[in-house]
Amino acid sequence: ARDARYQAVLPVRGKSINAYKTKAAKLMQNAEVQMMIKALGAGWSKDFNVDKMRYSRVIFATDADYDGYHIQDLLLLIFWTLFKPAVDSGRVYISIPPLYEIKMRGVDKIIPIVTDSDLEEFKKKQLLDGKKENKDYTVNRNKGLGEDEADVLWDTMLDPKNRLLKQIDSKDLESIASSLNVTMGDDTDIRKEWISSTAEGVDEDDLNNIG
Repeated sequence: ARDARYQAVLPVRGKSINAYKTKAAKLMQNAEVQMMIKALGAGWSKDFNVDKMRYSRVIFATDADYDGYHIQDLLLLIFWTLFKPAVDSGRVYISIPPLYEIKMRGVDKIIPIVTDSDLEEFKKKQLLDGKKENKDYTVNRNKGLGEDEADVLWDTMLDPKNRLLKQIDSKDLESIASSLNVTMGDDTDIRKEWISSTAEGVDEDDLNNIG
């Protein structure tokens, strides 16, 4: 789906190492961390030089589900630990993938829908046009990027003219240190207590509309 003239893809297999609670020596032995260092070509930690980066920006592309959000968090921790100037300079982004795919009756092309609010707008328009779901069109929840055809991935996640990105800002990083300790630290008891006390306040629709 990418344009190989100026876009590169670095696959990440599952969930990355937790840089927040991993000692520096073990972190540097991690195969995926080594791949990231080679891909960026600008060093790491105190020796990282953002001006030597091989790419103008880094975009995390994960599935729009809980595992995908967790993978994003782990990748961000690696960048905050080893490549923080890239975050400080506004070069790190998260790609917002389509949550839904619309199949219109008699039409081969898939219509990607990015957020729940976009889906509601689409349904309202279809009702005004006299069309009904499951009769004139069907809505499928996108389970992951692997389900998308190349043209859909290009249109929604890779085409600079159409893609929706969320820029990562590290200005508040110091103020969230205590939150990182709870959510990503070694003390599982604190984390369990936090999850138990906050789980009921989590709205899945809010997660879907994270962008």
